[in-house]
Amino acid sequence: MKHFKFLFLSLFVFGVTVQAEPLIQHKRGDGSQIFVGYWGGYFNRTYSVPLDATPAYVDVVPLAFGCPMEDTLTLKFLCSQYTEDEVLAAVKKLQANGQKVIMSLIDTPTTNWNQIDLVTFAQSVKNIVIDEWGLDGIDIDAESSMASIDYVPAFIELVTEIRKAIGSDKILTYTCYTGSDDDQKILDATKQYLDGVNLMAYSLDQDGMVALFETYAQWFDPSRITIGVQTGVTPLDEVANLTRWQPEGGSKGGMMLWTLSEDNPVVTGQPNQTWTKTIEANMKN
Repeated sequence: MKHFKFLFLSLFVFGVTVQAEPLIQHKRGDGSQIFVGYWGGYFNRTYSVPLDATPAYVDVVPLAFGCPMEDTLTLKFLCSQYTEDEVLAAVKKLQANGQKVIMSLIDTPTTNWNQIDLVTFAQSVKNIVIDEWGLDGIDIDAESSMASIDYVPAFIELVTEIRKAIGSDKILTYTCYTGSDDDQKILDATKQYLDGVNLMAYSLDQDGMVALFETYAQWFDPSRITIGVQTGVTPLDEVANLTRWQPEGGSKGGMMLWTLSEDNPVVTGQPNQTWTKTIEANMKN
C-alpha cells in the first residue's frame, strides 16, 4: 500500500532489536499523514460497526483489547461480542486491502503489568498475535491502575520485551495521554523501539490537544505522533481542524480515532462513519 514503506535494517543492542527506521512511513495524500482507527470487539454488536466495514483509507487498525491473564495473553475481552473466527476473517480482508492490523494491549484492574512475568507474557503475545493470528504488530495502551512507583519501570520493560519478542519487522506503537514526567521517562528509554505514538486525551478541546501534541513533540519525533479524537465526543469541526493542523515547520504523524466501532447513529446521532469520513475528507486539505 502506498502509505507504508517497510525497512528491515536494524541494530541489535543487548539482545533487543532497535528500529533504525520506523515501519510506518507517514506519507499519505499530501505527503504527511496516516489514519489510525481503533476497533473494539466488546461493543454491542447489534449496532456497532463491524470490523470488515472499515474503509480502505484507514491505514492502521488496532484491535481493542488483548489483556494479561497471569503471564499469558487472553483475547476474551476482544472477542466478547464476536467469535475469533469472525474477527480473523475480517482481519484477513483488511490485510488483503493493504491495511495494517495490530493488537492493542491493556492491563486490567486485577492483573497489572507489574504483577506478571513480562518476558513470558511478551513471548505469549508473539505466539498468539504474530504467529497464530498473523497480525502486523502491537500497540500498548498506557492506561493502568498500577501504583505510580511501578508505572515507569513496568512500561519500559513491557515495551522493551514486546519489541524483543516480535522482532524488528513488526509495528510497535505506544498510546498515551498524560503529558507527564512519567511518559517522558518512558519515551526517553523506549523511543528507539517505537514506530509511533498515539495521543488519546479525548476530553481536551482543540487547543488543549495541540498543546499536548507539542509537549510530546519534545520527547518523540513529531512526524510519528498522531492526535486522537473520539467518535461522538470530539466536535466534528474540531476533528476537521485538528486533521488539517500541522506543527510549524513540519508535519504530524496523522490522526487517530477512538473508535471505528462506535461511529454509528446509536452512539453519535449522526449517519454511519461520520467521524471516520470527516478525518478522511480533511487529510488532504
